[in-house]
Amino acid sequence: MKYVLLMLLLCASQARAGDTPPNWPWRGITIVSTDGDNDPVEIEKLAKLHVNAVALALNIRNTAEFEKMMPEDAWNANIAWADRMLDACKRHGITGIITFFQVPFDPSKGYTEISPTFWDSASNREEAVQIAGRLARHFKSRGDELGAYEILSEPVVYRGKKVETPASWPELRGKIVRELRKYDAKRYVIVTPGFGGEPSSYKDFRPLPFSRLIYGVHFYEPHSFSHQGLPGFRRGMAYPEDFSKEWLINTLHPVSDFSKKYQELVYIGEFSAIRWAPGANQYISDLIDLFDENGFGWMYFCYNSYHGWNPFYDEEYVPQGEAPQPGSRVGFGSKRWAVLKEAYGKNKK
Repeated sequence: MKYVLLMLLLCASQARAGDTPPNWPWRGITIVSTDGDNDPVEIEKLAKLHVNAVALALNIRNTAEFEKMMPEDAWNANIAWADRMLDACKRHGITGIITFFQVPFDPSKGYTEISPTFWDSASNREEAVQIAGRLARHFKSRGDELGAYEILSEPVVYRGKKVETPASWPELRGKIVRELRKYDAKRYVIVTPGFGGEPSSYKDFRPLPFSRLIYGVHFYEPHSFSHQGLPGFRRGMAYPEDFSKEWLINTLHPVSDFSKKYQELVYIGEFSAIRWAPGANQYISDLIDLFDENGFGWMYFCYNSYHGWNPFYDEEYVPQGEAPQPGSRVGFGSKRWAVLKEAYGKNKK
């Protein structure tokens, strides 16, 4: 009986893997609603670079807090922004992914999606389900310009100094998928096992009993390299001197093993390295090669964002709290963009 069940699961997984979303495998970049002047003209620029997908991150809580808006007005502003961006995606043949992680989106509630207050309360967690339903009801009539929804891509809870996968995440994840499917059955849903979507969370993980899923991963390993110079991370680690491409392959193994074993679609929803990390551009290039070799979709993080991740800047270090030097924003001619342009060029094929 166990053998029969396993074969049924494998067959179902293979059937799902054969049914892929528009423009798969995605090679794209994340655009956050509150970052820079991210309006539809940016989609046109990305299309000229052969980008085939963008993750549209709705930053509703930050909009309400920093723009001094009522939460519902901030919601409406973000949804209107996403509609404009998706309209541009449709014009240029790009697939958009709606991603949302800020629960609750009302900053006055005083807790966030990493707080025990959120994860330990069934009523608080229910807001994530309600948000999923609202998104699906609004976007359900979209065409191929919308490929998937992603809710809570980095599920973790901070209990003092301890960081862990919330015990209530599996139940909440299932509710989110069912709520999205209630209103939009044709769209893909991006899910993750837990612990911030890190590769290690895929060890011994098995596919979920839903069709049209994509399994999400965030890759910043090792954080001591990718985040160096940010608060809590010392500078000095270099690639490939201090760790190799072989190390990257081994770190990605839980994900690649999962994908090969079950024939499931995998999506690297975030990856990057701070621009002043020694060897960062080679690190990103090698990661893209690994993602492409495995048939994974991926999104570079992030477009017109905080200057540390922003591909428009040079490699000069900027201490925390200080502004970049004049002239450090070099535009599409940066070394980081050179790596990304080469990768996006594969979409022409």
